[in-house]
Amino acid sequence: MHHQIVVREHRLKCTLEGGHWPPSLFIHLGTFADNHIMDYVNDNHVKYIDGSMGGAYQTLDHAMPVKNLLSNTHAYVRKGAGYTAGKIMAESIMSSLEEGESIRFVTHSMGAAYTKGFIKGMISALGTEVTDRIEYEVDIAPYQTDEQSAVPGVKTGTLQHTNDMVAKSGIMNDTDYRKAKKKETSWPAWLNSHKIDSFLDEIVDFLNGLKKADMKH
Repeated sequence: MHHQIVVREHRLKCTLEGGHWPPSLFIHLGTFADNHIMDYVNDNHVKYIDGSMGGAYQTLDHAMPVKNLLSNTHAYVRKGAGYTAGKIMAESIMSSLEEGESIRFVTHSMGAAYTKGFIKGMISALGTEVTDRIEYEVDIAPYQTDEQSAVPGVKTGTLQHTNDMVAKSGIMNDTDYRKAKKKETSWPAWLNSHKIDSFLDEIVDFLNGLKKADMKH
């Protein structure tokens, strides 16, 4: 048994649900990338975290000057929030692992930067034993790649679409494996190629490549 930690962005769901992602919505995840990864690794132990800190609700609430400094549209804000959460949750996550078990991080969009902070927060609390137990971090359509780098000691891969105009498809520093291609989707492709479900048919091949990749950092 291993533990998947899925750090997602869910702007539309958060808008509809008043800025939160209640457990009742977890049932809809069966069509998304997290289930594909859980099937691939034959493990359904998972924890979901909102890496956008409230989605569109937070974005709109922090749109004005001054307040904007703490908007989730800034990578440094998401990394900071992740760091705080990781430091708080480190002990409970690590103590839940048994001998031979590991942690896998799966992120989408804004969740990538949040996760970098989350892992660093865990390391701050418990030291390098954390990175020893992390199998990999998978960043799907990571947002603001130029403002984040892979965490040292954590095998990291990015899966991107070159026609994704939301997150773009820039190269993230220190990643160990990257796949990026143009994705044919329904109109508008610039938006739909960013959505998590547009990556479903690429997940298994990507994970196979990441598994074989050497860690560079």
